Amino acid sequence: MFILWFLLFLCWPVAEITVFVQMGHAIGWPGTILLTLATSVAGTLLMRIQGFTAMNRFLAAAEKGESPVGPVLDGMGIFVAGLFLMLPGFLSDIIGLLLFIPPLRRWLIARLFRQMVRGGVHPMGTRDGPFGKQPGPPRDGRFRKADNVVDAEFETLDPDGKGRKPAAALPPSGGDGDSKPDPSSPWRKG
Repeated sequence: MFILWFLLFLCWPVAEITVFVQMGHAIGWPGTILLTLATSVAGTLLMRIQGFTAMNRFLAAAEKGESPVGPVLDGMGIFVAGLFLMLPGFLSDIIGLLLFIPPLRRWLIARLFRQMVRGGVHPMGTRDGPFGKQPGPPRDGRFRKADNVVDAEFETLDPDGKGRKPAAALPPSGGDGDSKPDPSSPWRKG
């Protein structure tokens, strides 16, 4: 997978420059530069307009008590689409314009989300990462008590040594509230 991303990172600028030169031959260099600037401005405007729409969908979902995950992911998709349009180059502009189409954007987000969950990445953390077990919910959905959890009780000791309990002191659990602290406790000062 790393090699695929590396090749994409290496080949993308070459492809953008090739398309840019071809467009320069077809419509001339002033038209090519103006078209590139126009797509950047269009990306900014579309991101602003559709961003406000996504924010309104988020607020409407929050007011209804529904999960705002869909509108948040949709807003992130709009942001990525605007970034692609702002990048200089025609291939990135095509991807950005395609991402501004709501059904296509939502389909792509749903597909990526399913792929992440299927591949071991979970919205609450990873299950099986490259370094072994990682935090996140177990595969069967049931949570278990971890082995490294310490369950303890505590007791507020007499701060001034005169036998009075502080006002905020709670009685020890399982006792009648009048029991004295254990003098052999390693936590007792004195």
